[in-house]
Amino acid sequence: MRNSILLLAALTVWTTCGLSMARANDNPLHNPNNSYDVDDNGSIQPRDFLLVVNQLLRSPPGNAAPLVTTGATYYWDTNDDSQVTDVDAFGIADHLSNAVSTPEPSTFISAALGLVFLAGYAWRRRRRRA
Repeated sequence: MRNSILLLAALTVWTTCGLSMARANDNPLHNPNNSYDVDDNGSIQPRDFLLVVNQLLRSPPGNAAPLVTTGATYYWDTNDDSQVTDVDAFGIADHLSNAVSTPEPSTFISAALGLVFLAGYAWRRRRRRA
C-alpha cells in the first residue's frame, strides 16, 4: 500500500512538471542521435545545411512533415523546438564553421612533391648559370 502511494505521488510530480519518459520519440523531425545530422548518415556536412534551406524554400517556416524518400529519413528540426525555421539552418552553419578541419594526407604529399620539384628546378637553374 505504501509503495503504491509513493508510486502515485512520483507519477503525479512527474506529469505536473511536464516530464516525459519517451522524449526521444516525441519529435519525429528531430534526430535523436545527432541534432545537426539532417540526413542521418553519421556525419555533419554542408549537405545537411542545404537540406534544411531547401525545406524552408519548399514550405513556409513552421511545422513540416518528416520526409521519407527511398528509405532515407530527413530530420529537419535541429534545435528540437518542433518547428522547422531558419534557426535550424543557422545552427548547422554555426557548427560547420566551428569545426576544425584537418588536411588529408594527399595534401601533404602534393605539397612535398611541389617543394621537391621546386628545389630541383632551382638546383638545375643554378647549375646552368655556373
